[in-house]
Amino acid sequence: MTAPASAPTPAPAPKPAPAPSPRPARPANDLPQDFYADVCVTDEPLSALYQVLPLDVDPVATLEEDFRIARSTGALEGTRSEVKFPMRFQRRDGSPVMVTLRRRARSVAGKHWSLADVAVDAPEEVGMGALERKPAGPWAAFADKAQLKEAQSPEAELAQFAVLGSWDKLLEELAALAAPEDWGKGRAALREYLAMRYRR
Repeated sequence: MTAPASAPTPAPAPKPAPAPSPRPARPANDLPQDFYADVCVTDEPLSALYQVLPLDVDPVATLEEDFRIARSTGALEGTRSEVKFPMRFQRRDGSPVMVTLRRRARSVAGKHWSLADVAVDAPEEVGMGALERKPAGPWAAFADKAQLKEAQSPEAELAQFAVLGSWDKLLEELAALAAPEDWGKGRAALREYLAMRYRR
């Protein structure tokens, strides 16, 4: 008498995929890293900015871009409770519009910072929508007014692409690697060269 055939061994059930690990929460005392994620935009300073920015400029998007550029190039200044950075626009006296972020006592929707102040001229002094951009640099000589209105400087594009750190330190290191050359005051020519090479 033949032995009964053994039943086939069932295939092992596939293991469930591991759940994605949650993004670690940053300590509440960290400096802001991402404008949208970390900063609560308050009405009063935003309203002041709305009044003097050109009508076709989005204030919040511009704040986010200029914050990212300032962070990338080491232009953020301040303390653990207050941070300032320059915008791409300038006041009547030629000084940059400065933005102040302040740490909140309590977070709102996980945001530990708020837009505390934007140092701009009063609308009655400069006119509605009359804030002007800072000088764009030599590259602007090759663009017409329509292009300048829409274009972003090569330096700003580079700063949004990579975290550069201090421009002074970066240019000092690059100049040491290059053949001896007069790069001008503050190594401005080297800075422009690097930005234009990235643009190309």
